[in-house]
Amino acid sequence: MQSGNFKTTVLGTSFNVINKKQQFQVIVKSGKVRVENTLTKKHFILEKNTQVVFNSVEGDLVEEAVDAAVYTDWHKNILRFDAITAKEAFNRIEQWYNVKVDCKSERILNRKIRASYKNEPIESVLKSMEFMIGIQYTIKNDSILIK
Repeated sequence: MQSGNFKTTVLGTSFNVINKKQQFQVIVKSGKVRVENTLTKKHFILEKNTQVVFNSVEGDLVEEAVDAAVYTDWHKNILRFDAITAKEAFNRIEQWYNVKVDCKSERILNRKIRASYKNEPIESVLKSMEFMIGIQYTIKNDSILIK
């Protein structure tokens, strides 16, 4: 599989590729995957619970250990927040529900959240976050304002 300047070769596995704007990640849930930067020819052989992320500052791929389920449970309709900031959770909510989340409070954006939701409507997720981290929200069309 070719994605921009990166080539991913499946070596008998289950994995997830994220390639949006300036974000490129390959996360391996099981088996092995070979990821190569076609410009530099640098490559990694990834195994279970590892990922490579494109570091745009250095212009190179970086390998890291991860909990792959956090990134791959989407195919089971599970939205998972594994001790991430509310800012990261709002980004996932935007992608998951195809909405725009607007929050200006640094205090809220930096709060940590741990939760998982299976087939939950957005209102249930927001109610849960309201209880856990003290947000107040308003839903208007495809936009959510967080206070």
